[in-house]
Amino acid sequence: MSLTSVVAPSTSPCAVAESVAALVGERLSLSALHQLCGTLGGYSFVKVVVDREQREIHFLNDARHSFHAIYIGEEILGVPEERVRAEIDDYNERFYHAPDRRFLLGILALHTRQEKKILSLETVEVDTMPAALIREFHAFVAEYVDPALPLLFKPANQLQERLVREIPPSELPRVFAHELFSTAPFVALNPGTATGRLRTFRTEAEYRAAAAGLAWSDIIVMDRVPDDIPRLSGIVNTRHTTPLSHTNVLATGWQIPNAVQLGALAEIDRRGLDGKWVEYTVDTQSLTLREVDEPAEATPPSWYAQRITLEEPESDHSPIANLARLRASDRYRYGTKAANLGELHHVLARGSQRLLGFYQVPRPPRENLLPHLAQLLEVPFSRTDAGTAPGLSDAAELSAAGHLRGAASAAEQSAMPGASHPAPADLSGTGHLPSASHPAPANLPGTGHLPNASHPAPANLPGTRHLPNASHPGTADLPGTGHLPGADHRTSTADLPDLLGTGNLPGAIGLPGAGHLPGAGHVRGTASAADLRSAASAPNLPDLPGASHLTGAADPADPSDVAALAAAAQRLLDERVRVPRGIALPFSLQRRFLESSPRIQQAIGKLKMALELDAREIEPLCVELQSLIRSARLPGALAGEIDSALVSQLAGVRTFVVRSSSNAEDLAGFSAAGIYESINHVTTAERIFASVKEVWASLVSVRSVRLRHQAGISLDECYMGVVIQEQVAADFGGVLVTTNPMNRADFRTVYVNVSPKVTDVVDGSALPMQYLYSTVEGGGRTLSLGDAASDLDERAHGQLQRLAIAGRLLQAHFSPDYTFDAPVDIEWLADRDHVHIVQLRPYSA
Repeated sequence: MSLTSVVAPSTSPCAVAESVAALVGERLSLSALHQLCGTLGGYSFVKVVVDREQREIHFLNDARHSFHAIYIGEEILGVPEERVRAEIDDYNERFYHAPDRRFLLGILALHTRQEKKILSLETVEVDTMPAALIREFHAFVAEYVDPALPLLFKPANQLQERLVREIPPSELPRVFAHELFSTAPFVALNPGTATGRLRTFRTEAEYRAAAAGLAWSDIIVMDRVPDDIPRLSGIVNTRHTTPLSHTNVLATGWQIPNAVQLGALAEIDRRGLDGKWVEYTVDTQSLTLREVDEPAEATPPSWYAQRITLEEPESDHSPIANLARLRASDRYRYGTKAANLGELHHVLARGSQRLLGFYQVPRPPRENLLPHLAQLLEVPFSRTDAGTAPGLSDAAELSAAGHLRGAASAAEQSAMPGASHPAPADLSGTGHLPSASHPAPANLPGTGHLPNASHPAPANLPGTRHLPNASHPGTADLPGTGHLPGADHRTSTADLPDLLGTGNLPGAIGLPGAGHLPGAGHVRGTASAADLRSAASAPNLPDLPGASHLTGAADPADPSDVAALAAAAQRLLDERVRVPRGIALPFSLQRRFLESSPRIQQAIGKLKMALELDAREIEPLCVELQSLIRSARLPGALAGEIDSALVSQLAGVRTFVVRSSSNAEDLAGFSAAGIYESINHVTTAERIFASVKEVWASLVSVRSVRLRHQAGISLDECYMGVVIQEQVAADFGGVLVTTNPMNRADFRTVYVNVSPKVTDVVDGSALPMQYLYSTVEGGGRTLSLGDAASDLDERAHGQLQRLAIAGRLLQAHFSPDYTFDAPVDIEWLADRDHVHIVQLRPYSA
């Protein structure tokens, strides 16, 4: 029965009645597509099922059936929904992995590309469909869609990308996810609504000329937003950017609406909105600007009255310390960055009982994620999710594909999750715009530490361990407490991806991928006692080996399984993760330097008075104070202390990085991303001393002073520590956040930006490569190649998968609460064998 014989044709999208299950055996016209479709990211999509046995095609009505599996069960096989859900693992195996499968499942999405409409056809991202079935699927569907609309196959994971590249384009027309992403007219960077004055700038020179007059109520629109923006009400980027640039991280922390919208400047001109007051809204579907009357007296946003409270700093004498000796609780003396790096050293040297925390919390609809982690780490695990059939759970089953079915090798099983398909243009008057090395003071034989982290080094031998370091005190602090965001980021089941095998919808950034984790530690059996870290290494932390300790958790897993999994998780960190060695200069060293100069003290007094009087023109005072700090002589006693610490702790290092580590950064409500200085490629003692003063001076830059003042942070409370680290040679680097910034409800995936230079990612000067990796099923997808000419090779993707898993484990250790939901932001460098973490902080999600 054709669709149009059941309901009258409709011009409104997705308007068919729920009583219609599907269009079966008929051609899908554009009108029928609009009646059956769902929408996501502004795109219309229709799920499709090809029944190979009956040679019949089914286009599903999204209003009636949101899941392929439920449709097949109820409408074709006559199986009740409850039974399908109870046996979903078995159905998923047959639907997505069986070589002789009866059904081919996928999604059709309507795009506008180069001003022409096209259809993309893709499978679910966990599908192991081989090349022959891909050809068959595309050819069958092509017979049943409007011939005026080109049908392009869109690979759903990296394995499919490689298979498709081996097929001539004349035989299989294709489009890759990163090609659609790079031309996407809209990307939501931070959802929200704000009311303010719209200000457009076509060049940075225009922005600079008007910058002094920008106010909290302004919403700015420009190609590339400078890093030094003041706190505003909203941002519209008119060119593509990365969510992890300093500007966008700040906007996320400020909780202001922020989006990419190509063509925004032209549309604003057409509607005459520049300089007008508007209501600006960003959601997952689109960006809207609605003109409103200018208020007689604008009401400041909540952040305007919000006051950030700092922990009381310790500025009395503290020694210069090896980073490896610090813990998270030392942030009040050395700054957040140094304390987090010290805590990370501790985890690598002594282990953590918290590493499995994220996976031990039920995350609906999954009651137990431990089997998924076990699959990624190749650890036997006897327990399955409660309520499911024995065997591998749905998408995670792909991660064993190479072993179970003789499919692709481990590296080839890296499948990628769904890419972003942003909203189409809407030019109507509705207001829618068109659319490191491990610490080693000495090279001691047998420790497994590398002699020189500035050169890529071979992997540790299997089973080697970093020896416990007695310099790591077991302080009774909860790692991260007081400086990590404490909000509960529980996911909503309404926003979760489709776990019945239909999660890869167009526009669903970061829906789960699947794939094998290459080289993530081959652990078999239960770890020996020597493999497990002593509980004394973290006496302040709860023992979390079993899910039964958590409220609402599933039935407890076998303790020996959990012990083996904890050992494998620690082994992944031991063998693959490094932290460059370094020293931390305390707040007290900065205070002693500032007090050594009467002129500096006088300038500080002037700035404090101006801030107390809320004077608008503070720039000359900040510039003068910075100049005095840079030019003042470093007292001999202070220079001697720094030099002595470098000689005793970092002798032999050729090149250093000098980083900021303030107590006024990485705070809930105040990230301070990019407002303090870090200096690379520092070699001589004199350059180190000058760089330290440059970092101190950045505490009183015009921008940092203004942003802190807006947040209610007094200059009297702010101190700057300094981290001096060995600069690590690396093949590439980037930033990882253990969430999906464009789909916060997606608990499975993490977001990774990659560049040959990590600074390209955070300063926004070049568009990095962008990826999503699943930390549940494994694998990922290339979202964008950015300014790169080609994608990374398989070995590099293996490194990124391991980094993703390591990031999720570290998220649990640094979590401020017991939901283990708070994401972390990690800056990293990678060589052939190791990932070197150079910064770890909370991500303001």
